[in-house]
Amino acid sequence: MRVAVVQPPFTPPVSFSDTFDRADSTNLGPWTETGGDLGIIGRMLAVQGTGAGRRAAIYNTPTSTPYQSVEFTIGTAPNNTAAAGAVLRCNSTMTDMIILSVASTQWALGILRGGINGTFTLMKSQSATITAGTVIRVEVDQDNQWRVYVNGTRSGLGALDATWADDDHRYLGLFVQRYGSTNSAGLRNFNGRDTVPLSVAVFDDFNAVRLGPNWVTSGGGTLYLSDGELCAVGLPSSPVSFAHHTAVLPSDTQIARARIRWHGRSPEHSSLSVAVRANPGVHAGVHFWCTATLMGICIYTLDGVSFKAATGTADYVSTGGAFPDGAVMEIRAEGTVYTASVNSNPLLQGTFTEAQAPLSNHFSGLHGEDDSGVSGGGQPPAALDDFMAAVVV
Repeated sequence: MRVAVVQPPFTPPVSFSDTFDRADSTNLGPWTETGGDLGIIGRMLAVQGTGAGRRAAIYNTPTSTPYQSVEFTIGTAPNNTAAAGAVLRCNSTMTDMIILSVASTQWALGILRGGINGTFTLMKSQSATITAGTVIRVEVDQDNQWRVYVNGTRSGLGALDATWADDDHRYLGLFVQRYGSTNSAGLRNFNGRDTVPLSVAVFDDFNAVRLGPNWVTSGGGTLYLSDGELCAVGLPSSPVSFAHHTAVLPSDTQIARARIRWHGRSPEHSSLSVAVRANPGVHAGVHFWCTATLMGICIYTLDGVSFKAATGTADYVSTGGAFPDGAVMEIRAEGTVYTASVNSNPLLQGTFTEAQAPLSNHFSGLHGEDDSGVSGGGQPPAALDDFMAAVVV
């Protein structure tokens, strides 16, 4: 069965904003304060008073879902003593929340229990250059994958964490901090909203006799269907074999996924992949490939003979053991940044320039190769099932 659909959001998203561009005041308007004194100073949200600790402003209206996004602008020069940032998945009593804490040289994402000055458990941190005027966005999607963006560019792998993905944790906001005699940066231009679900452009469960007319095959052999799965067993080791879908992905943010079926095999060299940023007949796309022991992000040459690994990644990266049977592998393109995940857990990240992977490429696909016929090539490849390509609009 094959379908090409665009899925609407499962619940109407909401959006809130506040520039804080108004006269100095202790009255924030539609916000509730917690943890200490803060207000509007210099047309931004900022620390008031000399008490130590974080203080947060929580927007009075919750989002429709626990899948949230907060964006803000750093208003004054940040430092590495006192941090400021975003609050997500906060409950109505403001005792539980997840925060993104931003300093001048890094960000840190973590869980707070016991209020804004409670116990902090780190989820992920990343070095970054943060200055006055920097725009920060943090979001968590319907797969509970957390992502951070600095001036619109993906920053670091992010994290997979389902803490408080429930109806009781739908408030969000901002926080500032005073540590010793040092105040954090002030913040401007808050925007909080529900994260819009992916729009699915392609889905194929491969429950057919052969690949349909929406697939274009190329390379060393012809990928085929076997028992309701995409198969590369018996195809050449080199050139590798491609299948690209003809449905256009109408966004620069593109995602491709497929489910791995090992069938008891443990291939060390025979790989399969999912791909985005492709242009059939012109560009093979950016691929996340894996075997039972290795993985990588790469661009294959159109003839399927060679590949180039993404900048920031090695040619071959250990998987640390075969992914679970039925695991979903994913490649996500956001501008020139490419992130590979398995079961929504981000594992690899690298970049290609626009010259290497043009942003005008709007197609998805996959590849397969069978090295078992080559001396030392090991076992035949796994199969792929439930291919999906989607976009963020």
